[in-house]
Amino acid sequence: MRRVTVVVLCEDQQHEVFARRFLKKLGVGPRDLRIVGIVPGKQSAEQFVRENFLKELRDYRRMAARKATALVVLMDGNTHGPAERQRQLREACSGHGVEWIRPREKVLLAFPTYRIENWFSYLDGKEVPEHERCPRLKNPSDCQRHVDQLWEICQSRQLPADMPESSRRVCVRFDRQSWRDMSKS
Repeated sequence: MRRVTVVVLCEDQQHEVFARRFLKKLGVGPRDLRIVGIVPGKQSAEQFVRENFLKELRDYRRMAARKATALVVLMDGNTHGPAERQRQLREACSGHGVEWIRPREKVLLAFPTYRIENWFSYLDGKEVPEHERCPRLKNPSDCQRHVDQLWEICQSRQLPADMPESSRRVCVRFDRQSWRDMSKS
């Protein structure tokens, strides 16, 4: 049986590439990773993440009891923003009798606003309000330098004052949860 330490639930290929690169910096290799992503054309990407969140959270809790594991959820905030996306997932949990994420659980919710490309624009030094739509990258792998930059910012623990709130939350959660020890678990 394949050992999985991290499950990534995401909307699209850009999220997947971003997550793979970020987790690689933590020492999580491809054999320790399972990506749960949408099949293009089947349904709305955010709907896919919302509908699969409860199953993946339950699976995470079963796996966490046996070995080191983590769950990463990537969903664009679009016009809703991170607070609304989190409320939607909380509501889904509540409606199905599933306890919300416990403080010590390695569950990282990342809700870039408007979408993840807004983080990339910020990292490129552009001033773009989070609620405005930034253009998509031509090739999803073009985000690698952005991942490296965000990694360095998170590692430094010196978060810039002008950092988008949605990416700031990821760095804070990442630090608080001792994700740096992921590969040693």
